Amino acid sequence: MYLGSADLMQRNLDRRVETAFPLREKRHREKVRRLLDLQLADNANGWELRPDGTFERLHPKDGEEQVDSQAILLEEGF
Repeated sequence: MYLGSADLMQRNLDRRVETAFPLREKRHREKVRRLLDLQLADNANGWELRPDGTFERLHPKDGEEQVDSQAILLEEGF
């Protein structure tokens, strides 16, 4: 797993300095994976890009528990 620019594309590499680096320690990879999974599971603060280019606010589905990633991160002391 590597971390780096969110927009590491060829067009952005001219006249710029971009970095990417490997996460070598398993505990670091696991923490980043957990944070990514938590953000992707957020159904309280998230928005979804629709095919027509508009955004739709996410809500928990019937019977689904609400996941508020920001509240969870605050509770856990991140």
